[in-house]
Amino acid sequence: MSKFRQHQINLDTQIALSAIKQYNFTLPELELIKCLENTTFKLSSKEGKFLLRVYRGKHNTIQDIESEAQIINYLRADSHYKYQEPIRNKADNFVSIGDAKEIYKPVSILSWIDSPPIGDELQDLTLFYKIGKLIAHIHDRLSYWQTPDNLHRPMLDVNSLIGSNGAFKYAPLAYRNLDEETVDLIELVYNYLLEFETLNTRESGIFGIIHGDLHLNNLIIHHNTLVPIDFDDSGWGYYIYDLAVTLAKYWDTPEYSTIKNHL
Repeated sequence: MSKFRQHQINLDTQIALSAIKQYNFTLPELELIKCLENTTFKLSSKEGKFLLRVYRGKHNTIQDIESEAQIINYLRADSHYKYQEPIRNKADNFVSIGDAKEIYKPVSILSWIDSPPIGDELQDLTLFYKIGKLIAHIHDRLSYWQTPDNLHRPMLDVNSLIGSNGAFKYAPLAYRNLDEETVDLIELVYNYLLEFETLNTRESGIFGIIHGDLHLNNLIIHHNTLVPIDFDDSGWGYYIYDLAVTLAKYWDTPEYSTIKNHL
């Protein structure tokens, strides 16, 4: 592990410990899960186990994270599927601000589901039929939601995803490091998607709030039920985008047609 990564983990651990004080946990203990765009921990206490996230993404404002929790809470009101529960702090907010060495970051806590993500090892391809039903259910449920006026989630359209300032604002950094051929391919895809959006308006039935990142590492099977996790990238987009994310890993595999048909 690099010194920078270890420094980041140590810093985020202190920030997490600072934020935990804003909740009613007894004898809390942290166990690092991973340090990627966000740093995630398993939080164990007398009250149970929880998932704690320290946010580092440019698009993770307090309003963004509160809105993510509102989406999950709305879906939790339905009994067809299980979702993690967003945990409120002592101030009744879903987001706390942790600090360490005069660095401040937002922190959120979710209930823990004691089953691992499905991951990439495929055995039963009919699983994608169940995933397709789950995606359809999420889209259908959220299409009836009277969204709050303060809901703040990204627009997952062509400009936000691969435009010159897209990829959740990381594009300007990334594009500087790409070769000319790759940039040309991205521009080709950009123009293709722009044409698609021109032909397909943002009407109900094809456009709405989507998960945005529903690959198999963001799905858990718990008590024989699919559980979608990590709504960090949820936002407004075309429903077909959620299908594309699920399919993306398998485009060049022999099983692709079967997987697509099931989904």
